[in-house]
Amino acid sequence: MEKTEHELLKEANDLLRSFHSVCDRKGVSTNWDPLLLNLKRVLKEQHQYLYPTVKQLRLKKLNKINEQNSE
Repeated sequence: MEKTEHELLKEANDLLRSFHSVCDRKGVSTNWDPLLLNLKRVLKEQHQYLYPTVKQLRLKKLNKINEQNSE
């Protein structure tokens, strides 16, 4: 399921807030592995949203056509 713009923005904001907390603590008491995994995931999703490939654009267009035809 594709995420909405609101969901993508919320995840990015949550990640920024987490990183802000890390900066406030100067990195002390930070569970780095989950933070980095979350960062990689959010960046990948943001990149896919901001820079869709031609294949993704075609798939979206095809899905939209199929939805219109099924109505």
